[in-house]
Amino acid sequence: MWVFTQTGFVSAVNHSRDDKKITVRARDAASLQDLAMMADTEIVDTPHRDYEHRVFVDPEVYAQWLTYHVNTLDYSNFKNRIGATLGEQWYQACGGVWTTMLDVSDTHKVRDLTAGYH
Repeated sequence: MWVFTQTGFVSAVNHSRDDKKITVRARDAASLQDLAMMADTEIVDTPHRDYEHRVFVDPEVYAQWLTYHVNTLDYSNFKNRIGATLGEQWYQACGGVWTTMLDVSDTHKVRDLTAGYH
């Protein structure tokens, strides 16, 4: 799962050896700071990996972190907010993501992810 917030970008996956943990990775440590604080854990540096920083958290903590970002959402334009909070480089990078995703919109069907939800 890729997540962009006004504090950065993370990639979350199942932990490779502990199915009760989520590995949340980032290319910059700052993107993980608030999650690490919330989980009361350290950011682990992994300089020879594609994501140079990681935290290992319980799924409930990750869900709380996501909920926090939803509950504090107070902007109407994400690219402008990330530019204001993280700077021009982030603004440009998110603009690139936006453009790339525009290229794939309506070109494929997304399976119904709501199946089984109540």
